[in-house]
Amino acid sequence: MKRLLYKWRKYLLKEDASPSMDKQPQQGGSKILPRQVVEDLIYEYSITDGLKWKRIDFTSNQYFKNNAENPAAVYFTQDDPSFEFYHTMMINNVPNIDIIMQISYILHEIQHFNQHMTWNKGIEQRKKYINGKKLPEDFDIKNYTFTDLILFWEKEYGYKNSPHEVDANNFAIKNLKKALESYSKPSEIRNAIQMNKKFNKDN
Repeated sequence: MKRLLYKWRKYLLKEDASPSMDKQPQQGGSKILPRQVVEDLIYEYSITDGLKWKRIDFTSNQYFKNNAENPAAVYFTQDDPSFEFYHTMMINNVPNIDIIMQISYILHEIQHFNQHMTWNKGIEQRKKYINGKKLPEDFDIKNYTFTDLILFWEKEYGYKNSPHEVDANNFAIKNLKKALESYSKPSEIRNAIQMNKKFNKDN
C-alpha cells in the first residue's frame, strides 16, 4: 500500500509555521531550501514514515555549535520518544553552503534515518547490516542499539571512515543528480548548478 503522503504534516505545520522559517537567513549565510523541497526529499528518499524535521540556527545552539560536524543538517538516532530530537533531522537555517551542498547533506542525513529504521526492523536486517564490519566484544545483536553501534564504529574506524558515514556519503552521491533534476525548477537551484563547476565537471 502506498505510504500516506506526509503523515507528519501536522507536526511540520505546528513546528514550522512561522513565516520567518522561509525567509532568507541572516547575513553571511546562503539561501535556504524551501520547505516543500525538504518535504519532497524526505518523502522520496526515506524508506518509511516517521522522519521529522525542524530548522534551527546551529550557531545559536550550544549543542550544535560544539558537536555538529555537518554544517547543514543532523539526524539523531536515539530511540527514546522523550528525547527532544527523537527521530528528527535538524536543518541549519543559516547555512554557509550553496543549494547543491544543502541537498547533498540532507540526502546524507536521510540515509542515517534509513539505516536506523533498518536496524530497528529486526534481527535478520541487523545481520545483513553488520555483515563484514567490526563489532564490539560485548556485542549482543538483540539488545544493541543503533546509537551504541555507530558510537563504537566512530571510535574504531574514525568518524569519516565509519561504515554508516561511508554509506550515507555514497547514498548522497548516488542520488544527488536525480534530486537536483527533480527540484531544478526553483531559480536558486538552477543558478547553483550553473555556477558550481565541480558539480558540472563530475557529472
